Amino acid sequence: MTVSQDYRPPTGEYRSFSQYKAIEYSAYFGTEFEGVDLTQLTDQQIEDLKVILAERGVVFFRGQDNLVEEKHIELGGRLGEHHVHPSWKGPRGPIFVAETRQSWANHWHSDVSFDQETPVKYSILKMEQLPPAGGDTAWASAELAYYKLSPSLRAYLSTLTAEHDSALTFGANSSNPHTGNDFKEEFGKDKPRFPRAIHPVIRTHPITGRQAIFVNRGFTTRIVELTKSESETLLNFLYNLIDRGQEFSVRFRWSLNAVAIWDNTQTQHKAIGDFLPNDRKGFRVSTKSEKPFFDGERKAAYPALYETEGWQRVLDINPY
Repeated sequence: MTVSQDYRPPTGEYRSFSQYKAIEYSAYFGTEFEGVDLTQLTDQQIEDLKVILAERGVVFFRGQDNLVEEKHIELGGRLGEHHVHPSWKGPRGPIFVAETRQSWANHWHSDVSFDQETPVKYSILKMEQLPPAGGDTAWASAELAYYKLSPSLRAYLSTLTAEHDSALTFGANSSNPHTGNDFKEEFGKDKPRFPRAIHPVIRTHPITGRQAIFVNRGFTTRIVELTKSESETLLNFLYNLIDRGQEFSVRFRWSLNAVAIWDNTQTQHKAIGDFLPNDRKGFRVSTKSEKPFFDGERKAAYPALYETEGWQRVLDINPY
């Protein structure tokens, strides 16, 4: 794979999205566009949206009343091949019902990172039931977190792989209500009931060529090359880096029929559990990604903001 030949950083003009007002949630991460109807995007806007997602991580669109179920599925198909969730007890198909009544989604995770060949690339979540208060979702840039590490630690992490296991969140001992799916019919008797995968700890973005931390509390169980205690220590260090990284996270307050689209290659997210015991319900369509890879020779197609002197000052002010 090579970096897209026509890749240009969209920050500022946002290419074909320049006609819409853009609200940047931070200098580095997260953008909301006003006045967009996601059911009416042109082919050029779809391609530009992929570039904006590569650069900004997560984008938000409010008032998407027209994005009914079939249009939601259609939008996912325009961004990529649909990804069907393998571990959810519910109807098959590209629609995943994101109900949050318990704490199972209230930790940082990357969607379906336990898929060996094609984890989720883009997630498109539309919120259709809101609690009286609370219920925000937070996103963190695992790419920005990576660039907060020392060059020596980055180099070491790039030699490691990690196991991701769906049973950690979807198994019988989890707090997730969507468990108990029998995989024999779909995967066969000789296949694992809950999929697991081995992926690089550091993942290269196929569009920008930049690197991101690719382990998460939701699904990562161990670092393959380390002992149990070493693995736990290093994973907890990386998890805590994401937990405390306010300078590379954003928080979105949902409104009815608002939509968030994010790139799981470089982001993690979590539901904020400050609305329980009330309910919150959304519908998510996801697309398949390429198989996660690390390419140490890949150079970023364009210098990111955090590779500038200004971002280095942020690192100095906010050490991990």
